Amino acid sequence: MLRKMRRRDLEIFSDPEAMRFYHSTKTREQAEDWISWTLHTYTYLWIAEEKTYGRFLGQCGIIPQDTGGVTEMEMAICLPGVNGEKAMRRKRH
Repeated sequence: MLRKMRRRDLEIFSDPEAMRFYHSTKTREQAEDWISWTLHTYTYLWIAEEKTYGRFLGQCGIIPQDTGGVTEMEMAICLPGVNGEKAMRRKRH
């Protein structure tokens, strides 16, 4: 299931188990900053979670990227909770 990120998601980003396949676990303060920045910067970046239990699976969305003065939209998918390995795949559209 996809849903918009919420301020109360800071527990996800500061949880070592949920973040085990990400670059690092964030402190509570870093998680608050990350969520605030993400909500302000990205309109279409969502949290992916298991529908039945609500387990955090990762993030995906459409992210604007500046490519030398031209903004292009990129599909970003980071779902380490799905396949159990660190994975970041991007496909430019």
